[in-house]
Amino acid sequence: MLKKPMFLLALIALVAVLVSPPVNFAWADSDDDHDDRGREMTIAGFADVPGAGGTLQLPLPADAAPVTVNITLGVPSVTIPVQVTPKTKVKSDFGLPVTLADGDRIKVDAHVVGTALQADKIEVEAFPDVELIGTAKGLPAAGITLPLAAGATQNFVITLGASGVDVPVRLTSITKIRGHLTSLHNGDAIQIEAAVRNSAIVITEINHAPGAP
Repeated sequence: MLKKPMFLLALIALVAVLVSPPVNFAWADSDDDHDDRGREMTIAGFADVPGAGGTLQLPLPADAAPVTVNITLGVPSVTIPVQVTPKTKVKSDFGLPVTLADGDRIKVDAHVVGTALQADKIEVEAFPDVELIGTAKGLPAAGITLPLAAGATQNFVITLGASGVDVPVRLTSITKIRGHLTSLHNGDAIQIEAAVRNSAIVITEINHAPGAP
């Protein structure tokens, strides 16, 4: 048990750390993705995009006005407004340009400009909403070669075991291919991770199912 004077000293030290201005670190790595100069905050949460449609095309055009996106995180939830500008760097697991939609998981590096929190970098993350193991069907009779050509997509169905439940999914050219999978045919046993994008279940990673030849 801390004595009262020691407790007060510890409390004062903690407050001093919390109210101190943020320190900006210089990074030796010249890669822009790792340039943290000016960053004061990193936030990861779920996007709430303004407007009736709840979508925003990123990156913004060079002449576009700034757009404020709300980021919700934590339980109980906290909402933080962040301003996205044409200068905001954009990274996406779905390729670029990318449509940011309500509910998308994003990570933002930001700093304060005037009275606003401005995004220096925003990353649209593909975290698995769905993980499935099943059998492919609905593919062309000759199957398909993996990975797909740049910009190509392929819709098909995964049947879940003996249940007969069919789940429609979409393969893209940026789907990560695991396990030396070079082609896909009807009847192949596969395991996927996928995220919901624009009302479609988009495969972010595909592999042979455990125990499959």
